[in-house]
Order: sequence, then structure tokens, then C-alpha cells
Amino acid sequence: MNRGMPVLSDSLLEALHADATLWPGRLDPAGRGRLEALLSRLPGEVRTALLASLIDPEANAWARGAVLGIELAEAAGARVVGMRTDDLIELCSPQGDPFGLSALGFAGAGGPRGDPEAAARLLSALDATFGHRPYVVHLRRPLPASLDPAPIARAVRLWLSAVDGDLGAERHAPYVDDGIEIDLTLAEGPGVAGRLLTIGPVDSLERLSAVRERVVGALSGLEQSVGALPVVLVLAAARPWGLPRGFIQQILYGTPAEVWSSRDRGSQSYGASFDPANRSLFSDPVCRTLASLWWLDPASPVDPLAIRSRAHDNPWADTALELSVPGPRFCCLELRDDRTAEMRWETGGT
Repeated sequence: MNRGMPVLSDSLLEALHADATLWPGRLDPAGRGRLEALLSRLPGEVRTALLASLIDPEANAWARGAVLGIELAEAAGARVVGMRTDDLIELCSPQGDPFGLSALGFAGAGGPRGDPEAAARLLSALDATFGHRPYVVHLRRPLPASLDPAPIARAVRLWLSAVDGDLGAERHAPYVDDGIEIDLTLAEGPGVAGRLLTIGPVDSLERLSAVRERVVGALSGLEQSVGALPVVLVLAAARPWGLPRGFIQQILYGTPAEVWSSRDRGSQSYGASFDPANRSLFSDPVCRTLASLWWLDPASPVDPLAIRSRAHDNPWADTALELSVPGPRFCCLELRDDRTAEMRWETGGT
């Protein structure tokens, strides 16, 4: 490759910036330099695969997640070796052990209310419709981006007219139509007006179930090609994950057999032990090569390279991978003879 030519051409950046689904936000000069530097030091076949995938709508999520995952791995001292398969990048750990890295893209929570712009449109329409009346809204399901608040506002106006006309209308009304489920309640009390409370849907278990299916599907697809190679899967979300830590732990490790925590000079540590006999994702034989899951989501609405990361290591993988990536990491302290795993949160990186 000609060292005088930029890796990120102006035409490629224009293609990315023209479509927010390909790249969430514009790269400033510092961001472009950072991405240039990362891509430039990669082996040619890896660089070519990433650049081609970045402008491919079907492969873009993989490429973005892989770029961010590689940056985390390099920060932990790992080195990129080459492409193991079309969507699996081979790296070498600081200890000299090979491992594979692939990525899965997710929309993320979009906030607990669903699409944030749709939520803003709906709440604005409801506030205008209720006016001074105090009310509570409960969103039973995440709102889709295509939501049109006009039919909902018309239905609410009819309901409020019935209440004002003392026609026996209830002060609580559900709205259910085309996947939208909303509960509305007129409140009472002196000195209260407008929207008093907005309650979002609780869909963490459904979203984690979808993550589990994607992970199992990816590992099943890699099974014939990776052999015994340990694999890291990067779960890259376009919006904050917003998932409770306890729910994630339950899905990945099962119910803990023992939990302990301590405080020392204002900091708190947490650990737990898990029995592989409990039903969990990591104890499933399909995950025998899965060394770790890295959860990534945006840390800044204006910097597409700024991320938050959290890692969950699999204590029951066939091959353990010692990689202290930046950010919180739930890692194995000890694997007992009965394969009970003692896990603890640590902060990796420097």
C-alpha cells in the first residue's frame, strides 16, 4: 500500500456521513486521524475487509463493531494477525495465545421508551391534548420510529370529552393499536397539572433473549471453521444498552450459588460463584469456544468513536483468555474442581 495515500478517502467518508445508519455522526479531524491510524497498522486483508464492509449496509454493523473491538483489544496488548474467516478476525494475546474476534450489531435500547424521537412526538402531543389536566402515561411497549401521534391524540380528545361530559367514562383508558400499547390515567389532587409521571416498558428479558439467540446463531455458524480457537464476540449497540446488570448476569451465568461484596475507602467490590449445572448461556456446550462477550454502546452523541465497554468472561470456555480490556470486566478468579466459578468485577486497562 502507498504510505502517502490516506486509508480513509474523502469519497468513503462522504458515503458514511451521508447515511446515519452507516456512521452515527461526523468524524472530526481528531477522530479521522485516530481511525486512520488504527486501520493503517492492520494487516492488509483485515483493512480491506473492514473498509469494504463499512460502506456495505448489510455488513456495516459488523465492521463498526469490529473496529471498536480491535481498538479495545489493542489497548489490552493484543495484536491483529489476519482474517480467519470472512467475519472472524484473528488476533494474538499479550501472552502469545491466538483468539478470534467478531461483532454483532444491535439497535440498543433507544431509551426505555423505544425510539427517542417517536417518544418525544407522542409526549408532546399528549401534553398538548391534556393541557392543564394532571395525568400519568404508561408505555407498555417500546415505541416504533414510525409512530404517528395524531390518531392517539384524537382518541384521547374523545375520551376527555366523555369524562368532561360526565358520561360515565373511566378515568383510566388503554390505547392499543398496531403494536402500540399505552395506558393513560387522569390524576387528581390540589395544585397538580400536566404530565405527572411517564412510565416506560420493562422489556429487558425480551431484549436479552434476542441477544442470546444472536450469540448462539453466530457461534453455531463459526463452529466448523474455528476449531478450538477461543472467540470474543463484540456486542455493539447503536444506542445505550440500558440493561440491568443482574438480568445480564442471570442470562450468562445463571443464579449465583454465593454472593459477596465489600467496601474499601469508598469503593465497592462485588463477586459471586456460579455452578455450571444451572441453565445459562455460558454453560451451554454451544459456547465452549466463547471466551468473552464485550458489550459496547455510545458514550457521546457527537463522537462516534467514544464508547462505554463492559466485558463478561466465560469461565467454562474450553480455553481461557487473559485479556484485561479497558472498562469493567467480570472475570474468573478461580475455577474449582467441581467447575464452580468464582467471578469478580475488575477494572481493566490502564
